This record gives sequence, structure tokens and C-alpha cells, in this order.
Amino acid sequence: MQLDFAVSDSPLIECSRLSPNMRSSEGRPVSFRFRLAVLFPSLLLFLIACATPAIELLKNGVEPHSWYGVEALGLGVLGVFIGQFGWFANPLLLLAYLLVLFRRFIAASIFAVLAIAVATHSFSLFHQHIPADEGDVNHLDAKAFGIGFYFWAASLLAAVLVPLLASFVLKRRAVSDTIPEVMS
Repeated sequence: MQLDFAVSDSPLIECSRLSPNMRSSEGRPVSFRFRLAVLFPSLLLFLIACATPAIELLKNGVEPHSWYGVEALGLGVLGVFIGQFGWFANPLLLLAYLLVLFRRFIAASIFAVLAIAVATHSFSLFHQHIPADEGDVNHLDAKAFGIGFYFWAASLLAAVLVPLLASFVLKRRAVSDTIPEVMS
């Protein structure tokens, strides 16, 4: 009995070559460091947003109160109970980050645009009463967005623009590799 395959056809032997999903759409490898550099601006802005005041509120119409971004991130999912869906931009942003890690830069930008569209619903907070306790004895009214909200919005915008720029750079690099050099 003889085996009819060449040694080079074995996937174990050819581990030195990159598989197609390890390459960009142009056929060149995209390093993990490059993908992290694409994520860095948006992640940095998001972390700053979590550490700064995101929304200024009035408790019962008189007492000033503010939520930091990390509080809004933790409690924002409960906004669905009052018809507030702006928080759901965060899972879309997370999906955009994952797509960048999987080298899908255009898809990541598309999901980040969807995140921006969902995030715009946050502006409806100014027309809603937010219950501050389970009996709605105390309530919160949104007075203004803090600097954290604007850092969050900037992180969403960076999640759109930086992957698009990365895609452009990769396409440009692929084109420059295919142009033959002319010796003068």
C-alpha cells in the first residue's frame, strides 16, 4: 500500500506559511501589533471616558449629582426599562474591536457607525425622568453631559476612522508592492 500525497501537501509540514486568514485581504500579513495600534486611540479615549464625569444630574430637581463613565457603563443597561437605548452602543463598539482583532477593518468601521447611531439616542435623556430608587420616590433629571460623554463619543468616532485609515494604509502598501521599480 502506497500513500499518494506529497510531503509538501501536509498542513503540518507547511506550518511556516501563513494561512489565508492570517493575511490581509491584499495577501500580506497583518501583525498583531498593528491591530493593537489600530485599537489604541479608541480604547484610550474609552478608558478616559470611564474615569471622568459622564453626566450631570439633578436629584429631585434640586440636588446636583453626577455619574462617572464607569457608573454609566455599569448602570446604563438598566436604561432599557425607561426606554433609553444609548448604552447599547457599547456592545457594538466591542464587536467593532473584535473585528479589528480579526483583521476586518471595514466591517469594524461599519459596526462603529452603527454604534454612533445607537449612541445618539442618549440625547433623549434630557426629556426623561430617571428613577433613583425602586419606588420612584426620588428621581434624577439629566442636566448636562460631562466631559466623559464627549470622550466616549470621540472613542466611537475613532473606532470608525482609525480602522478605515488602517484599511487604506494596507491597500496602499499592497499597491506599492505590486508596482515594479524602474531603474534609472
